[in-house]
Amino acid sequence: MHDMNSASIKLALVAVCAVAVAARMGAVYWNAPYAHGDVTLYSAGAESLARQGRLLISAETEKPFFYSLKKTGGRLLEHNPLFAVLGAGLVKVFGVSGYTSQQALSFAGGLLLLALVWIYAKRIGGARTAALAVSLASFSYLLIDFSGNGSFYGFQAALYLLLLLALEIKGKPMSPIVAGGALGLGALLNQQTVAMAAALIVSLVIIYRGRWRQALRYALISFGVAFALWLPWGVRNYLVF
Repeated sequence: MHDMNSASIKLALVAVCAVAVAARMGAVYWNAPYAHGDVTLYSAGAESLARQGRLLISAETEKPFFYSLKKTGGRLLEHNPLFAVLGAGLVKVFGVSGYTSQQALSFAGGLLLLALVWIYAKRIGGARTAALAVSLASFSYLLIDFSGNGSFYGFQAALYLLLLLALEIKGKPMSPIVAGGALGLGALLNQQTVAMAAALIVSLVIIYRGRWRQALRYALISFGVAFALWLPWGVRNYLVF
């Protein structure tokens, strides 16, 4: 903490965080009138799960959607379920709309991303580097918008950083568990996160070169945790489709 003794740096960091939160709250307000792309599907899925116990693309109509298999009625959510399931919890507890639940999750994901940027950057470069990294992330237009439009991209980026943090603490017993958690949540969030699995394998080869038993043990634990998180969704899809 010796490089954070400067009061000016601390004050600047507080100011950046305040602006970051305000900007992301603004993004929630600016995006309130309409939903973006697949957010509409997750919004409907959150509402239908909370009120009917089913993950439906639309809770209001029987019309089949091209996003879902016709032979199963064309209304079941086939997208990765994490944001819809989390949103259903908010709908159930707070009585908000499905879209509001998605906006709340994207807002939380945006703040989580900033926190992880700080933690990771501080570990690899010190507090001054972390303050600069958080500032850049805080004022990024895309990261602001993704923190209020209901999309999961802020949370997805946070999972990437979580994987990096897990590798950064590779000597600790929790490291492969945290890495597996990031992989499993990623699999439940979006297909794009399959890249994390490849990144983990390549990273383990580089980190543990010549120590294959350690690398294999880390990989088995990580992918075991990831598989356990994904399994209920995989079984559901097998039975339904």
